[in-house]
Amino acid sequence: MSDDWTTENAAVARIVARFRPSIVERAEKRLTRAEPVQTGKHEWTLPGFSDLGDSREEYQVRLAGRHYRCDCYERMWGGTREKCICSHVLAVVLFRKRKLRSAASGGLAPGVLKRSGGTSTSNGETDHVPRWLPAKLGLPSKFSRFRRVQEDALEQILASDKRWIFLQAPTGTGKSLIAAAVQRLTTNRMVYCCTTKSLQAQFTGDFPYAVELKGRQNYRTGYFPHLFPDVHAGLCTKSKQDPRCRWCCPPNCSGYPECAIEGKCVTDERNCPYEQQKRRALAANLAVLNTAMFLNEANYAGGFSGWPWVCLDEADTLEHELMNFVELTISPRLIQRLGLEPPRYKTKEEAWVEWVDRLALPAVEERIHLLTDREWHAASIAELKELNDLKRIKQRLAFFRREVGQTMWANCSEDMQNGPWVFRPVFVGRYADRALWRHGERFLLMSATIISKEQMCRNLGIPADQADYVELPSTFPKENRPIYYLPAANMTEKTKVEEWPRVVAALDRVLDEHSKDKVLVHAVSYALTRYVCANSRHRQRMVMYDTAARREEAIEAFKASSRSLVMVAPSLERGVDLPDDLCRVIIIIKVPFRSLGDEQVRKRLYSASDGQSWYTVDAIRTLVQMSGRGVRHEKDWAVTYILDTQFGRLLKTWRHTFPKWWREALEVRAPDQV
Repeated sequence: MSDDWTTENAAVARIVARFRPSIVERAEKRLTRAEPVQTGKHEWTLPGFSDLGDSREEYQVRLAGRHYRCDCYERMWGGTREKCICSHVLAVVLFRKRKLRSAASGGLAPGVLKRSGGTSTSNGETDHVPRWLPAKLGLPSKFSRFRRVQEDALEQILASDKRWIFLQAPTGTGKSLIAAAVQRLTTNRMVYCCTTKSLQAQFTGDFPYAVELKGRQNYRTGYFPHLFPDVHAGLCTKSKQDPRCRWCCPPNCSGYPECAIEGKCVTDERNCPYEQQKRRALAANLAVLNTAMFLNEANYAGGFSGWPWVCLDEADTLEHELMNFVELTISPRLIQRLGLEPPRYKTKEEAWVEWVDRLALPAVEERIHLLTDREWHAASIAELKELNDLKRIKQRLAFFRREVGQTMWANCSEDMQNGPWVFRPVFVGRYADRALWRHGERFLLMSATIISKEQMCRNLGIPADQADYVELPSTFPKENRPIYYLPAANMTEKTKVEEWPRVVAALDRVLDEHSKDKVLVHAVSYALTRYVCANSRHRQRMVMYDTAARREEAIEAFKASSRSLVMVAPSLERGVDLPDDLCRVIIIIKVPFRSLGDEQVRKRLYSASDGQSWYTVDAIRTLVQMSGRGVRHEKDWAVTYILDTQFGRLLKTWRHTFPKWWREALEVRAPDQV
């Protein structure tokens, strides 16, 4: 191999040659798990790892003059380690040398392979020469090479100088590996955010050096681990006035300052599993959170604010995540407990403000005072949970009170007598900078369904000229994922009396042809779900759920059965994978336009010049997500049918908004051509 492919410079090689291979190996292992964090001009912090012989959670390395010192030198056998150098110091030295080399070579990390060109083939193309090898970047050995689409994505991302980069990458393109490689190649720390705990676990399973942090309620407590999950770290009783925690401090804790180390309560340092895991995540080069937790942590705790990279997977859900973060919801249970009356007028903002000032906020504050005006160990578990909920509601009420009148909000409550009472901003993008963008330097937004960069920029308050867009093709053969449009019924609210029977008849014809296959039917609403299950000739095969609480139970029953069942679902476009024989047929009986019965949706559609684009792009995004539940790997296959004639109108006007890889699998057929 030529010198052009060298990945270690001479200075690093000389350093490595001076020390025992075992020390070098431990130092390299540290760097693959978490790079040193610079905490001062000549100071670095590294996390400890028990399998590397560490007895502490973190170590401090300092450079004094020309000599490095580690605080492990002050402990047992420290003198011996100081003479030979410890792996903490060597890790810092290697990290600094490589970072200097990276800056000199244009910002690429060690492990980047310099291209010296390829050989020309008979058709004029150049043989594919890999630019990077995953192993050289310290990525797990299960990734032997990057696929061409991944390299193409990495090249475009690294070439961009924009603050926001959108990556539209269909299932199977390996978005997670691309994100991990961006972190390695830029040698910058990254917070990776996804939408569920299962996706967090999947990511850390693929990249073991990444450090996962879940919500407090997922962790046991220091002194009462046996009471989990009823008692969890989310019930922490610490406050600014009293740093003691009922669940992590000793029962006879005398409190601050006696119960402290260097001015900090020992709860943080020793006993709280959540605090320990959070410290590890904050020290890592790649931290893994869910998006909702990142928003809470960055805005209230501040620990994950300001990182060089924030990667937002499933970025097409960001508008929804932001809405959940800022909306005000008062549950029926809280309404009953506090004896709340609704606002005098449902649609008048002045009445909402009066309701907050006169009724809601005073009632919440009075209840909080009642629950906190007692000894720190006296409250019941139920009261502590209620107290946490009340504190969150108080924050939301204050925010709502401040924002109403400043921007347009909508009362989305369906039952003003019993609740829940729900208030949402019409344009949530107004809050994106305050809640999200100010908490990171650069953002990588990944999804299979960005659909429209321009519309997503408008939705999320991103300046379009400060964002780049990278689109990848599908790696699945189009023959494995055919989409058939069979126009059978005009599924609008006005025509449902005539058209619902027609769509069920068409559905039954498709099911006749797939009597031995498992089938997923997207029905969009609970009402249509119930109608289909009551009127289909195949009702005996059908599994359905008519409340959100039964969703997981129905999905598991469908997966576990060996029968050729038909799952009829009102909302199953996300959060479920049905590979191989778990699903061979997907039927979309209604185009998933959002309901105009939702006041926020109606105002968003009709109150801005981009309303129709927002409404349509959202439907296209959901439609593409629906069709992707069944084909999950390159050898998998499933067929999709679309029965609603509204799709034909959508396709005629918005054809080029659909991803190219999706359009190439589409075929229009006559209604009887199943």
